[in-house]
Amino acid sequence: MISFSAIVVAYKPDPVEFHGLIKRLCEMFSEVLIFENEVIDRSEIEDFCSENVKIRYYKSTINFGLHSAQNYLISKVSKETEYVVFFDQDSYPNSTFLKDMKGCYDELINSGEVVGCIGPELLDGVSWKKMNQARKLGFLVSQVEEKTQNAQRVDFVINSGMMIKYSLLKKVGKIDEELFVNFGDIDLCLRINMLGYGCYYNSKAKLLHHVGRSRVRLFGRSVPIHGPERMYFLTRNALLMLNKKYINLGFKIRLILSIPIRLFIALYFSQKNERIRYLKSWYRGFLSWAKREKYGNNQSF
Repeated sequence: MISFSAIVVAYKPDPVEFHGLIKRLCEMFSEVLIFENEVIDRSEIEDFCSENVKIRYYKSTINFGLHSAQNYLISKVSKETEYVVFFDQDSYPNSTFLKDMKGCYDELINSGEVVGCIGPELLDGVSWKKMNQARKLGFLVSQVEEKTQNAQRVDFVINSGMMIKYSLLKKVGKIDEELFVNFGDIDLCLRINMLGYGCYYNSKAKLLHHVGRSRVRLFGRSVPIHGPERMYFLTRNALLMLNKKYINLGFKIRLILSIPIRLFIALYFSQKNERIRYLKSWYRGFLSWAKREKYGNNQSF
């Protein structure tokens, strides 16, 4: 029997939404591994997880970050596991998610493709509308074809909903912990590509997903607005990505331009009392990158 493991990292999740996600995952997966960051006392999540034999729960009193926690859970995956699927705490898969993902994987393998990882179609967690999915990363980011039901080769898929063979995950190596919370999925997918494997977008599998604190329409596209604290990592990590040799020049230029543009958008659409926090967070991202502070060293703002 094929074994699937779900990996979920939580940081102060909404208990009701999180319970719903974990309940759905327990219906689909052989095991569900959960790491909860910054837990001071016994949490509601821990109580809930203790009631299900499929769940393996771990916690920390400090915030290790998304990618460090994911790497820890990967090291705890059962030896029988064949496939690993990552989920964010604010995501929710459709009822046929795993069947659709494995079916897509088998179809690609049977057609001769060298499959690295597969990602689902993402639906906005508020509007339920389809979210943008990049196909090629460069100065101009092209989007996947809208009207096809076939799996499409892409440069990367986001971390939540990503399915990858466990043996390949061990071969690719750890998710970059220095990135802490942002860009780790892009980095992982590009390293998968370097090994000769492909990343694929599967429009048949659906995943409700929340990105950012809110979304706005800008030049015909839905753009996420993150909170002031996340601006720190978006700035710092975009700069860190510039040092990676396997990222093409066009995308590096895009990353550089995104830093002031992202700040301008946040300032324009934010409340007046938050603008100073955005500016401080943006500045600290530059400072942290210049000082090469490990794991972000993100203090409260």
